[in-house]
Amino acid sequence: MKTDFFTCAFMESKVFINGQSVLIEPNISADANYASFSYDYAVKEGDTYAIHKFGGYTVDRNHDKNELVSAAKSVLKKATMLGFNELLEMQKAAWAKIWNMADITIEGDVKAQQGIRFNIFHLNQTYSGKDATLNIGPKGFTGEKYGGSTYWDTEAYCIPFYMATKDQGVARNLLKYRYNHLEKAIENAQKLGFSNGAALYPMVTMNGEESHNEWEITFEEIHRNGAIAFAIFNYYRYTNDFSYIPKWD
Repeated sequence: MKTDFFTCAFMESKVFINGQSVLIEPNISADANYASFSYDYAVKEGDTYAIHKFGGYTVDRNHDKNELVSAAKSVLKKATMLGFNELLEMQKAAWAKIWNMADITIEGDVKAQQGIRFNIFHLNQTYSGKDATLNIGPKGFTGEKYGGSTYWDTEAYCIPFYMATKDQGVARNLLKYRYNHLEKAIENAQKLGFSNGAALYPMVTMNGEESHNEWEITFEEIHRNGAIAFAIFNYYRYTNDFSYIPKWD
């Protein structure tokens, strides 16, 4: 699938000896798909050698594709000026706010406590709720399986969590993602002979089109429609926000 998606990845490293910044020119290796910095330095016994690595990316969702490099340089400059310690404190403060709202405490079972917090962490890391064009892959932000595609798992399992722990706009954006794909869902239903606005949402998708390659799953596992409808019902029941449902004269 061609997405016409452009991105620019960037990084910069700073070296510290015993807490003091030192200038060591890195050995840089790079090609079209890979870049690395390596350092050679003789560290004395008892000394502390640290590397602070700043990295990230800019995308054409937020910037003109011809300005991705300049935008990356600007973001990188701000990050390095703040420094690792300041960025760490900002990160700690942001996560403290999340845990204050979303934490679940389980007494007497360390493994269960670790497991639930691990899942809460991944749900918050995977989706912030700011962009209705994004969704949640079944394996989250860090898992490669399923290629980051959207499944009905979002509506069945994830939206209830976000409704209970986030501003209602987060769950609404996940539902808006499906609304934005409604025309594709109608086209999908038409392939099965349905008409008059009938919709069949894809089992697996990135842009509203069906991406699964097994026909029995694509056309017979229709429970995903029920999961989406039930998520809309639950959203209204939880938030009393009926404005998500369009009105027709």
